Amino acid sequence: MSLGVLDEEYYVDTAAFRRYVADVVDVLSRHADAASAIAALREPFARLLWSDGWLPDDFARPAARSGMGGGIGSYLLYRNAERTLSISSLVVPPGAMTPVHDHLAWGLVGLFRGEQHEEVFARTDRGERPGAADLELVERRHLKRGDFYELIPPAGDIHRVVAANDQPSVSIHLLRNDVGCVRRHAFEPEAHAVKDSGPATSTWSAQTPVLDQTPTERERVEALRTLGLPRRARPDEVRAAYLTLARELHPDVRPGDAAAAARFQQIAAAYELLRRYQRQLAATSPLDPRRRERPSNFDERWWAAFGERV
Repeated sequence: MSLGVLDEEYYVDTAAFRRYVADVVDVLSRHADAASAIAALREPFARLLWSDGWLPDDFARPAARSGMGGGIGSYLLYRNAERTLSISSLVVPPGAMTPVHDHLAWGLVGLFRGEQHEEVFARTDRGERPGAADLELVERRHLKRGDFYELIPPAGDIHRVVAANDQPSVSIHLLRNDVGCVRRHAFEPEAHAVKDSGPATSTWSAQTPVLDQTPTERERVEALRTLGLPRRARPDEVRAAYLTLARELHPDVRPGDAAAAARFQQIAAAYELLRRYQRQLAATSPLDPRRRERPSNFDERWWAAFGERV
């Protein structure tokens, strides 16, 4: 297996959605900064939100096995080969509420179906206390179909949402990264607490296809070497090495650097392979009888929804 190049991935392959992705790619090729790119993306994004028939039902229904609880489903629709762009849908059933979370990427979020209440927070501390965060509620929004807002962190980046009526809300998220490349956060405003999540590659709910071929030992070792790790590296060391390299090599950090972009693709492919190896290992290993069932506490829900303990 070559670790040099990843393929772009279409999980929704309708003609209208492909036209939208082509429009997005064209805009990003012409606008390097977030503000001008978002301005150019507003019209095609609005057109997508008002178009019918392009989103299959499997990507617009609650998730039976929801990590966030309450049937909330998050579905990957597209990501590019460079892993610097992802488009996804978020389905929030009536009565369900997402954790307070951030995105750490610029982009657009808009409502495709239903209605949604959103609470937007701003962080008022400097992040100097581990595990602690002070948030201020700065805005409440009531979104209906076609409404959308922009994300340019830190502005508007921390929020939570809840369906506003007796129908599930379906929102579309365009983010200028692969969510697996950043460490996101879950906040508990009342407790003044924050928890790191792992990279969110495993956010996607069950309908999103996953690769099920188990990597070979040779491929695993090659992937570890790509990340600069020894053969016996622990999963937490794998994640830490990847995040360090991704922050250094990401195209948004080093625009126009072809060598850095190629290296970024290599480490992203290596990390994807190692995560898949761990998932397959967990799926085929006997369950430890001492392991308790997933509890309903916030920390476990967050990890199931926004990351995976690999």
